[in-house]
Amino acid sequence: MLGCALLLPACSKTTSEEANASAYLYFESWVTAHYPNAARTELGSCILSETPGSGTALGDGNDIPCVLVDYTIRDLDRNVERTTDESLARQVGGYDRRYHYAPQVWHRGQNFLFAGLDDVLSRMKVGGSVTVAIPGWLFTYARYDGAKAYRENATGSDAIYEIHVHEAIPDIEQWEQDTLRRYFKRVQPDVDPDGAMTETGWYYVQKGAPTSEIAFSSNQKIYLNYTARRPDGQVFDTTEADTAYVHGIYDPSKKYEPVFFHWNSDPEEVTMGSDESSVIEGFAKAISSMHRGEKGRCFFWSTLGYNVSGTGYTTGIGYLVPPYSPLQFDIEITTTE
Repeated sequence: MLGCALLLPACSKTTSEEANASAYLYFESWVTAHYPNAARTELGSCILSETPGSGTALGDGNDIPCVLVDYTIRDLDRNVERTTDESLARQVGGYDRRYHYAPQVWHRGQNFLFAGLDDVLSRMKVGGSVTVAIPGWLFTYARYDGAKAYRENATGSDAIYEIHVHEAIPDIEQWEQDTLRRYFKRVQPDVDPDGAMTETGWYYVQKGAPTSEIAFSSNQKIYLNYTARRPDGQVFDTTEADTAYVHGIYDPSKKYEPVFFHWNSDPEEVTMGSDESSVIEGFAKAISSMHRGEKGRCFFWSTLGYNVSGTGYTTGIGYLVPPYSPLQFDIEITTTE
C-alpha cells in the first residue's frame, strides 16, 4: 500500500497526478455504484457503516498518540487481506498459529500511521466501530494539506478497513510498563516483580543455578537453548524441537540445536552465529549477565525488543510479534568454547 513516492524517489508529482487521475475516477465510480449516500471523512474516505463509541474522543492524535484496535483489511471486492480476528482468519483459510490474533497498538501521526487511517480515527471515540473505504493515495506516511494534495503526491491501492477501537493510550510508555508488569505477575506469581526488575522494562528470574560463577571472557563463544514467547503464551521461536512441536511451529527444514553466541558484558556487543548478527537488546541483556550452565527467564518491554515496528509482518498473514509487545525468553547456557 505504500505509494511509489515513498519507495522510489524518481516517481515525480506529475507521475502521481497521472496515476491518480484514473484511480480517482475508479474509486468515485465504486462509491457511487455501491454507497452513493455514504458520509465522507475530511480527506475523502467513504464511511460504509459506523457504530459510534461512547468513550474518549481520539481527536487529532496530539492528546491520544496511540490506540488499541482490532481491524480487518479487505480489497474493494471484500477479499480479506489481513485481520486480527482469529475466527475470520480460520474461516477464510489464512490462519497461521505462529501469528498474533488480538488487538494491536497503532501509533498515530506522520511516519507511524497511514494518513487515511489517522483521518478515520480522528472522528472516532473509544468503543466505536467503523467500516471505511480508503482511496489508495491516502496510504502514505507523509502528511499534506488537504485531500487534493494527497492525490497529487501519493499513490497506492484502495482498501476497506473494519476498525474497532478498544482503548485510547495517552502515555504509551506507562501503558507498556503496566502491561509488562501484569504479564510478569501472571507467569511468575511467586516472584516479587520489584525484586526481579533490574531496570525499567526488564525483569530476570533465575530458573537454574550456574555450574560456575567464573565470568566469560569478551567474545567467548557460548552455546545456548532459548524459547521466545509473546504475552498470549504462543512460542514464536525456539531451538528445541519438542517445544516447537507442542506449540505448532515445528519446521522440518530447521535444525533444532543450541545456537552459539559471542558473549560480552556489554549487551550491545553480544552477537549470534558465525555472521555475528545482532541480538535484540532485552535478550542480549540476559545473556550478558548469565554464567555457565545457568537457566534464566527474562521479560522485557518492546523498547528492548521490536518496538513500534514489531517483527514478522507479511502480507496476508500478520505479525509474529506485534508493535509494542513485551516478550519472554527462557534461556539455558549449555556449553562453551
